[in-house]
Amino acid sequence: MWAAFVHVGVGRGEFSALGDQGTAVIVLAGIVAVVGAPIAEEIFFRGFLYRSLRNRMGIAPACVTSAILFSIGHVQYPVAALPELFLFGVIMALLYERTGSLLPGIAVHAFVDASAFEEALTGNNAAVLALFVLGAIVILMRPVLRAVERGITGKPIFVEANGNR
Repeated sequence: MWAAFVHVGVGRGEFSALGDQGTAVIVLAGIVAVVGAPIAEEIFFRGFLYRSLRNRMGIAPACVTSAILFSIGHVQYPVAALPELFLFGVIMALLYERTGSLLPGIAVHAFVDASAFEEALTGNNAAVLALFVLGAIVILMRPVLRAVERGITGKPIFVEANGNR
């Protein structure tokens, strides 16, 4: 809503020139933007920085401080986009605090970056949305399928690599 209010296209800036590049450049940029950046940024800003700050100053000040540094670290965006980036940083820190895992934050961050990447290339983000919704459905259905399976057969079919069921 903030980006619409101040008329800033947050996701377009960094990927806008990709349409003029070759396929290899677009694919490599996509891998870096959709996989590399979310993993690296979540490990650094939430796993290292936020956790270190939280151990010293508590949850709220650590969220605010790490979110400020996260938004300032994104110099490729216009200054008007900093409040949106700040809010994203706070939400990601709280998600990490709530779950105790970086994986949900990496997934959300990858979704945001993938949406911006697809929108810069195609003008919409329907494919990314569809893929992430499908992935979420698969992840959320696994416990349901296990419960149904136990109800039908009395024993689980899925066996994980470590032998747990």
